[in-house]
Amino acid sequence: MYDPQTAALIRQTPELPGLDREDLPDVLSRAYAEIASARVMLRDGQPSLEQLSETIGFAQRLARTNEALILASPDRDDKAAAAFVAATAYQLVRQAEAIRKDTAGAAYLRGDAISPEISAMLLFLAAEASADAAEVSRHINFPEDEPLQANLIWTLIRLARGQVGAITDSRSLGRRRVVVGTDYQQAVAALYYQLLRGVRALAFRLQGRRITDMADPIAVFERVKSLASPTATDALGDLNAQALVAFSGPFHLASLLIILGRSLLDGAVVNLPAPDATDPARWRKAMQGVAANRREQARDRCDALYLDDRADRPECRLSPAFGHDEKHRGACWMD
Repeated sequence: MYDPQTAALIRQTPELPGLDREDLPDVLSRAYAEIASARVMLRDGQPSLEQLSETIGFAQRLARTNEALILASPDRDDKAAAAFVAATAYQLVRQAEAIRKDTAGAAYLRGDAISPEISAMLLFLAAEASADAAEVSRHINFPEDEPLQANLIWTLIRLARGQVGAITDSRSLGRRRVVVGTDYQQAVAALYYQLLRGVRALAFRLQGRRITDMADPIAVFERVKSLASPTATDALGDLNAQALVAFSGPFHLASLLIILGRSLLDGAVVNLPAPDATDPARWRKAMQGVAANRREQARDRCDALYLDDRADRPECRLSPAFGHDEKHRGACWMD
């Protein structure tokens, strides 16, 4: 199922007790085959869900463990492998649960959890697997009668597809309209509203744009993570966060966005230095135009960039292949 490059990446996942990393690509391939078989059997009226439950259990353990390792140590050398394996495992969970429940269901951002497809999409981005992230985004169903959840999920999908211009061009959601309900519901909504505000700010930053009173996206994500944790003592709107239980859903999403946001900002195309004999202002304007519709990360190993080491500072220019290989797992981010 996996090409040699992807299989090699999977085998670099962190070592875990009882996990055969050499065999892991085949294990994941068999799990996908089991899900496909279960889907056919269910359609034929002969469901066999026992094996499916085992697959879900294995995938959940694999996803949560690898994700926890990334969140605990974002700078680890095997981050890309761990993120890719975690995202793949979350996808297995989503597909298996859809068969078991006989429906794909809508994505969710609750006080206690976020849906596995949201985790998978963001983790694929963290692994620089942009095509996989975009593919996940195409199968996400929006929740009904939940405008804040739907808007934040829409924004995350646009980010996954590299459509940051669509985010910045969209109208912001009014806080009073969506932060409503009981004290608990208001607290959850307030946290997710702040994350929405942070993702919008991240989109502006990725385009090299700034607006009046624009928040620092990473600071926003970190504050939400702090407020959602069991030790939070800051005020959350009119509520005292110390009196609230931990909000594991917002905490989880904020943690992922901190890692992803830093990675995207570090490699934003608008940060590429202008080539020699090129007007810096015109170059920056051109890169802002590129960033509005797709997102690229400036990695030395990506085919999207031609690096000339003749000078102390490499000269960067776009190659003819820029942005046309959707299967490339480097820096080309596209719709």
